[in-house]
Amino acid sequence: AVVSTQSTGDAIASLNSLISEIEGQLKQHQEGVIFVLTQSLKRACDRYSHTKAVHVKQALEHHRLSRLSSHQVSNIRNMEQVEEYARGDNDYLTEEDLGLSAEEVQQLEMENNDLYAELTATSAEVQSIEGTVVEISRLQEIFTEKVLSQSDQIFQIH
Repeated sequence: AVVSTQSTGDAIASLNSLISEIEGQLKQHQEGVIFVLTQSLKRACDRYSHTKAVHVKQALEHHRLSRLSSHQVSNIRNMEQVEEYARGDNDYLTEEDLGLSAEEVQQLEMENNDLYAELTATSAEVQSIEGTVVEISRLQEIFTEKVLSQSDQIFQIH
């Protein structure tokens, strides 16, 4: 999910750099499109962060409860691993380390797949819009050349 987020962000940034050369209403429109894409990406990242926080919180609660019922050293080690994960110190914990049930693992996988699909769709949308913006830019250039040509012709007539 992080890689998709970064690649989508990079695509939006490259799209933003393309519109710096354009002026007028077209530029305003393209800036609006980029704003909407940026907000969509931000919402997807926020959902991912929230989902991760909820699952870490559930794991912490689970381990606190298990620690209350049994004071085994392994539970303390698991709790430390969960806290490290919550701080972002490592990303190599397994479902067994977190004490997740098969249902919770399946739910996490479904949520991850949904987030990945959303980010992939956003990335595809950004690439599509990027192609459209490039085409619009090319047409804008042709239009500008034609207007200048007509302006010269009108100037010669008068």
